[in-house]
Amino acid sequence: MFYLRRKRIVFVHIPRTGGGSISRALFNKNNKRVYHSLTKWIIDDLKYREDEGRTKVGGHATAMALELRCCNPPWSECESFAVTRHPFDRALSLWRAVQIYREPDIREQLNRDLGLDEFVRDWIVGGKLGKNLRRPQWRIICNQAGDESLVRTLFRFEDGPKLVGIWLSKRVGRGLDIGHSAAYTQPGDRDLLTQAHRHLLQDYYADDFERLGY
Repeated sequence: MFYLRRKRIVFVHIPRTGGGSISRALFNKNNKRVYHSLTKWIIDDLKYREDEGRTKVGGHATAMALELRCCNPPWSECESFAVTRHPFDRALSLWRAVQIYREPDIREQLNRDLGLDEFVRDWIVGGKLGKNLRRPQWRIICNQAGDESLVRTLFRFEDGPKLVGIWLSKRVGRGLDIGHSAAYTQPGDRDLLTQAHRHLLQDYYADDFERLGY
């Protein structure tokens, strides 16, 4: 996520929804991993600078957490946006990403290929995967009561990056070319989900299906 203070824009980054492509287009087109080194999220003039008053937060903060930290200008005066994704595809993307990235906390638990059945049952529903990654999308963008979204503008991953690019270009004052992100899914991946997998995911991500219209 990022907070463009002077542009009054807040991006709430839901994991596995193409947020990396948005960051690359906005900050550095040539270095695909430059944004990974950013530990500060309050940004002025679309540049990484050691400005006084920046706040360190994690890479995937909830809208509620960001609302508390946006103070100059406050959250209510900012344009907030996020990208959502079909829960089945997002779960499949997480499954593939876990095996590609092998983050240290995951690497200790995983020294083998991870089957989809085990991933859905134990890692998502069973909570073995980190909360920030498996958290339902609605719980990332909603208010404390859970009855409305704190994020003003929601895009769908399925609609492609063009709409996000047009919207964001108008607000930052320059053209942005946001590349399409497959986010580690492959054609036909959904066919790998059995009826049992689908029932488990539908129950776990019930808020996403109901609130986000999937």
